Amino acid sequence: MKYYKAEIQQSILSILEGVNIIQYVIENDKWKISVFLSLFEDEGTLNKSWIDISSTISSAFQGNLIGKGNEFEKWNIYILYICKNDVEKGLKNRIENDKFSSRKIVEDNLKEILTDEVIEKLIIKHITNTDLKELLEITVVNPELTYIPVNQDIWKDIPKEILDNRTKNNDNSKLLLKKLKTI
Repeated sequence: MKYYKAEIQQSILSILEGVNIIQYVIENDKWKISVFLSLFEDEGTLNKSWIDISSTISSAFQGNLIGKGNEFEKWNIYILYICKNDVEKGLKNRIENDKFSSRKIVEDNLKEILTDEVIEKLIIKHITNTDLKELLEITVVNPELTYIPVNQDIWKDIPKEILDNRTKNNDNSKLLLKKLKTI
């Protein structure tokens, strides 16, 4: 799997004039996923712009994929809205639960400069979860190391004794499944 920055269609840029937006592509031999990232200084600007961004990507990008044999690509478009400051939970939920045209993710409180490396980490955290492969490689080679996942929200509610328990225990497995269902 590879990641690369793609050139955004001029039609998108002209409609979203003044919006800071970039496109990355995740691709392997069989499929391609487009990820649009838009950076916002504050929640107010995000709130004013997210619907226009989603609609524009739907009409100018996704609309061009229809009927071209790109079913997987057409239904695997992500928009990552990145805000440097805190985003109120209600707005975050409204954006992320919007089912129109694409999967939407809000990453707030980003204090880092948006470099290719930071973007790749965000893609891993929210879309590919490829850090799980690293986990397997680390634990097979060094089982005594503690894994710290990129997406720590998945792990924070699992009791430490379950994660530390190296034995197969059916009761712990049931407890773990029960906890995961509540996340």
